[in-house]
Amino acid sequence: MWLDLLFPPTCLGCGALRPQESLCPACAAATGTLPSPEALPEVWAELPYDGAWAGALHQLKYRGQLAFAGPLGRRLGCSPVFAEPWDALVPVPLHWRRRWRRGFNQVELLLRAATARRPDLRGRVVPALLQRVRAGPPQATLPAQARAEAVTGAFRVPMRRRSAVAGRRMLLVDDVVTTGATLAAARAALEEAGASAVAAVALLRAL
Repeated sequence: MWLDLLFPPTCLGCGALRPQESLCPACAAATGTLPSPEALPEVWAELPYDGAWAGALHQLKYRGQLAFAGPLGRRLGCSPVFAEPWDALVPVPLHWRRRWRRGFNQVELLLRAATARRPDLRGRVVPALLQRVRAGPPQATLPAQARAEAVTGAFRVPMRRRSAVAGRRMLLVDDVVTTGATLAAARAALEEAGASAVAAVALLRAL
């Protein structure tokens, strides 16, 4: 495709040209690995939150380097969990104040790239199904034992959206999973609204 000519595949760590989007041998050697694309209880994670993968996501989230959303999102789209018959793909939302400061929700950008070449999936991306109604400190700044408490009750499904959730299969999408507290809280909100099944996928998992 013409996009591949304008933006050829490169190593996300050092920028070296590659036959396909991946890490070069040197960057891969400096990055940990998951034993396999791994499922926690109802949470699928594709890659380790380490090395070049973590660095690329940090550039996207905290430095506004939006060019990283494409290759990271396309790698997310390789997860086999997207082949399941989900009724909706739901990016984990940011609180409106954090989104306003950042200017974007990085998960929405990743999901847009993940589904760009999948017309069957693009129509299932529904960001407005879930809202974050309670702000809090970034999960990465909290000790593990405090993370669940920080996000308990932080999400809800708006009343006008509940008919789109009830009885349907939902796939939550996030950028990073560590303890799973954020995804658990988001899942609880969808289940409370009547979803028949809720699972989750993240691009990266903390080792």
